Amino acid sequence: MGVTELQALVVDDDAIARKMLAFALEQEGFRCDSAEDGLQADAKIAQRAYDLVVTDLKMPNKHGHSLAVDLLGMERPPVIVIHTSVDDPRLTKDLMSRGVDDIMYKPVQPAAFAAKAKSLVSRRQNDRPAAASTESFNDSLGSTEMSAKTSSNDFGRYRIIREAGRGNMATVYLATDLRLDRDVALKILRTDGDETIASFDRFQEEAKTAATLSHSGICPVYDVGTFDGRHYIAMGFVEGHPLSRYISSERLQPERQVALVVRKLAKALNHAHERGIVHRDLKPANIMINSDGQPVITDFGLAARMGEANVQLTQAGQLVGTPAYMSPEQANGESELIGPASDVYSLGVILYQLLTSRLPFDGSVVKVIYKIISEDPEPPSKHRPNVDSGLEDLCLSMMAKSIEDRPPSMQTVADVLGGFLTTAGRRSKTTAVAT
Repeated sequence: MGVTELQALVVDDDAIARKMLAFALEQEGFRCDSAEDGLQADAKIAQRAYDLVVTDLKMPNKHGHSLAVDLLGMERPPVIVIHTSVDDPRLTKDLMSRGVDDIMYKPVQPAAFAAKAKSLVSRRQNDRPAAASTESFNDSLGSTEMSAKTSSNDFGRYRIIREAGRGNMATVYLATDLRLDRDVALKILRTDGDETIASFDRFQEEAKTAATLSHSGICPVYDVGTFDGRHYIAMGFVEGHPLSRYISSERLQPERQVALVVRKLAKALNHAHERGIVHRDLKPANIMINSDGQPVITDFGLAARMGEANVQLTQAGQLVGTPAYMSPEQANGESELIGPASDVYSLGVILYQLLTSRLPFDGSVVKVIYKIISEDPEPPSKHRPNVDSGLEDLCLSMMAKSIEDRPPSMQTVADVLGGFLTTAGRRSKTTAVAT
């Protein structure tokens, strides 16, 4: 799977502003999508990984501040630039403190705007030296000084190299384990005024849950602890790109490649299920394709141990998962029914998306949830006429409304895909001999 060009999303209810900025960004080498408001942006973000999101603040349906906060909650948020006529120092301070990359006030000179946005994306993508990362490291942790026993970019036994991602609860850094001399992803819980007992409990639960798993398709946990009053998890650092980067409406992935990736994911999830762990938030953004082309599942922040009473660590009544990939039981808030079959459904959505380059259901969050509960998806063959019938049947069965109608386990999914790959291999050999 090849890496695509830089992806940008321009969000503004002013059509002229959207077109102007999109054109300028395209001149800088971006492929641009556009949305009229935050809800339209949500639908597009669910289908594609963006390197850059430019958004206005005052928009109908969902304003830019909420959109920016949601984006910053992603495991690997895009570069976020606010383009607005609202000059509010308090709002500006809030957005910048949350991690927004820049705020530019209307009117802007399009070419200069696009060049600045391109430089922000380039800076994000390039590895920064450790000295340049120190300011970001200290600032994001809310600390003015580190321990006198360590250098300014050391965190206990770990040396910070650069920031790798930022979410609502934690910041992730590429770091070196000085004791074992290996690179790790160091996830550090932020200790600002919004920290709650629940967020700490979820952070600890993620570490304990993922640490029980040992599989090449699951990002390993090496260490969990507290240093200088801050809680952290040290995990394997996956060099690569999220699966979402390889989903493009311009080019469908080969069926064999899709089957290989989904089969490996099914086997990794089967490993977790056999140990009583359900992921509950499976989506392309939580799957990395490493430098060897292998899929690795990350982010067990919403994972739960089956059979335990205290698995619901989010607020009471809150939906668990990402709407577009939720199973009907998740969308319905039936927490007692969430289990391995829920992950089967989510993986079915990913299979559908890889086969067709689109989600089975689109629209606003409310509409998507309604469709998940009450409507059947269009068959993949409607969008990819020559799709293998066996792959289509498997995909639709994985997304069945009833748990009983889905494949009974991830191992079953892996076996079906293994059969497809064997048959496809034989067909390829037969074709080669015939020619």
